Amino acid sequence: MNDEVTEIYRSEYKPLGFVFTITRSDDGLLDASVMQQNREWRTTTRGDLLDLAAHTAGLAEWLRDSAETLDAVARDTEEGAA
Repeated sequence: MNDEVTEIYRSEYKPLGFVFTITRSDDGLLDASVMQQNREWRTTTRGDLLDLAAHTAGLAEWLRDSAETLDAVARDTEEGAA
């Protein structure tokens, strides 16, 4: 038997093509995933490398925010079940 899943949160970090999603199955289990769309960076200049470094720093912040969001969703789910 396959449980249906519902996407309850989605966030994108567009500069590097990452997508963070949280889903909930019919039985209440949460699942989180981070995926990157196929992306190739052409680095031909120092400026290109500095742009990529800036985007990577932004990605780290986005991932921290995503982790905090996952914690908040998990807490809300636990409180709702109690």
